[in-house]
Amino acid sequence: MLRPVQRFPQFILILKDLLKYTSDDDVYKPQLHDCLALLEHAGYQLNERKRRSEQTLQAQSLYTKLKLRPNAERGSHWLIRQDDVRQLSSETNGTQPTKERRLLLMNACLVSTCLSSRESDDCTLKWSVGLQHLDFKEQSMTLGLEGNSRQEEKVDNVTELNSLKDDYNTLEQMNSLAKTMNRSYPDLLDSLRRNIRALQQNIQKTLNTTGIELIDSSRNRTYTFLFDNFKTKQEWCTDFLISKNMSDYSNNPAWSVQEGASEDSVVSPACFIRHLSADVPRQFTKVKCATQVIMPVSDNPSMGLPHLWVCSATEGLGKVSIISVNSGRPNLLESFTVCHCEIVCAEMIPCTAQVQNDLAFSMDTVWMGTVDSEIIVFAVSSPQNMTRAPLHIFHTTGVVVTLKYIKERVLAGFRTGSLLIFSRDEDGVWTESSSVVIGNTSVSSLVSWKSDIWIGCDKSITVFEADSLNRKTNIDLQSEEECKGSINCMVQVGHGLWVSYNGKAILRLYHMDSGNLLQEYDVSVDLSTFCAGE
Repeated sequence: MLRPVQRFPQFILILKDLLKYTSDDDVYKPQLHDCLALLEHAGYQLNERKRRSEQTLQAQSLYTKLKLRPNAERGSHWLIRQDDVRQLSSETNGTQPTKERRLLLMNACLVSTCLSSRESDDCTLKWSVGLQHLDFKEQSMTLGLEGNSRQEEKVDNVTELNSLKDDYNTLEQMNSLAKTMNRSYPDLLDSLRRNIRALQQNIQKTLNTTGIELIDSSRNRTYTFLFDNFKTKQEWCTDFLISKNMSDYSNNPAWSVQEGASEDSVVSPACFIRHLSADVPRQFTKVKCATQVIMPVSDNPSMGLPHLWVCSATEGLGKVSIISVNSGRPNLLESFTVCHCEIVCAEMIPCTAQVQNDLAFSMDTVWMGTVDSEIIVFAVSSPQNMTRAPLHIFHTTGVVVTLKYIKERVLAGFRTGSLLIFSRDEDGVWTESSSVVIGNTSVSSLVSWKSDIWIGCDKSITVFEADSLNRKTNIDLQSEEECKGSINCMVQVGHGLWVSYNGKAILRLYHMDSGNLLQEYDVSVDLSTFCAGE
């Protein structure tokens, strides 16, 4: 079995070398792209099936060793990952506040075991809980969106946590004794309270770095685990969340599974995670667009955490809601009014300027296009208790419907079918450098691919060279049998391009090298079923 699997990478490398030396006008180049895509997909399927078989055998072996009976209603069971962690005990004054544990994350349950030693694989079952009964406690995990940290802090979090807890217990005792004193000492009591609050915040921050808190609704218990590092914790949280949602009976796959597909298919369905109210007056609010930003931590500017700027529209107002997505449950942190019109698009632009002036920004910014033919620029972060105000407003000749930051340029697509390019010089100053006419209808979407820019306009895609902005080619995505409407949105994932169309409940997946249609999904039935269930 190993030999055929090992041959696939050899064939893929040969095809890649052949494509490298094949000219673009060669009639066989599209067929070579198709062969490469088929081989890569077949190799992926073989690797995934081999991995799934190994995981299933591991799960069966562990169930036998631990004398644990799997839930037959959940179908096949397989081991996703196993991690050595430290579990915090509920006793804060004990001599050993942490316990060595090995967590076995299955596709349908979480198993906690006690190791005889780190060098040995002998373990004893402590408890097992179905994933449907577990959930993250508020502010206990970090999702797939990663933050920026310019410095790595290697700290023994268990030692740090124990030290903080000892200090916290001591201050609590001092506070209790201070209240029994004959005379009143308000300054002393205020100082103790401030230090207690500061310690509580430091304890929570230490837990957030490498720790998670899981709530078990079946037993009404909370489990606290510490991982070795932040990266391992983040990967575990992502795997747990995906497994939990995939095993949920009420969470139907977003796409229809092909007929004849087995239960153990390696195709992972898209899973609905949760919804969040982006603004308080929900009945008057319509979400228009969103962009990811990295906002610095107030007490540690060298570290940034992921947030979403969600732009919504009310009657005559454009609003922004800033949502924190670095915890288990997204939190609405801030909401403010941007303009007295509708916001159409938004894009985050990193800073390069050292000095702030009218057209050079010394901080990361978000550019937002409005229906009043303006591009409004706001700073990503704002001092506390300060009213947000725009850093600059660009007045344009039309309504900007899409924005994209690529290689020190901001591309603004108009409803009229033209494209305006803003360029940034070495001092960080932005200027309007040029404009290009793409078509007669709205420039709906912009995607960066290798050294090119793909621009969706009407029913085709225009490809430009990113550096010179020279037009290279046009790609028509319409099938000969049926017109799918004009392009609404494009998203690039790997070598694939997902395209949605105006007025159509259809998603199409194209290969970005060959331009061939790979898949087409009609999501109307699935969305109707999901909405009916909600």
